[in-house]
Amino acid sequence: MAEAAGITIHAEAWPPAPVRGDPTRLRQITCNLMANAVKYNVPGGHIRLSLTACDRIWALEIANTG
Repeated sequence: MAEAAGITIHAEAWPPAPVRGDPTRLRQITCNLMANAVKYNVPGGHIRLSLTACDRIWALEIANTG
């Protein structure tokens, strides 16, 4: 999807991040967020994925130029 729109995806190298939850639903949420980042971006834009930790809480950020 991103390639067809000329959108570049940048992802950092992440350490292992343990997550508790339903793997199917977590995958679905991530895919929905990525699809929205493509859909509501500008042609030739960028998407940045980052993962940060504070204590034992992880945050996944998906940002775009749209």
